[in-house]
Amino acid sequence: MPVPVEQAVPTDTPNGNQGCTAIAEGVTLTIEAKGITTFSRHRIWINGVETPDAEFSGRFEQAKVEARIGKAASQIKGVIKGVQEKGKEVVDSLKEKDR
Repeated sequence: MPVPVEQAVPTDTPNGNQGCTAIAEGVTLTIEAKGITTFSRHRIWINGVETPDAEFSGRFEQAKVEARIGKAASQIKGVIKGVQEKGKEVVDSLKEKDR
């Protein structure tokens, strides 16, 4: 892997060849094996998009930012849902008191 990962697992690449996939900092990396007996990097996919070696660093950084934004958006949606639910409880409680 071109960056440190916790665990890489054997997989088929998007083009159907053998390789491995791992997650690094919220980004899915798939690397194609170049040979059968030795595992040297051949082609790289970041989140399913083939990425030339020369563009790897920039695209990996972009994908990490996108992953962080996605995670933050999910957390914000959870907070909003919680506020909406609590607001509904308060409104329902006030309606019960008015009866």
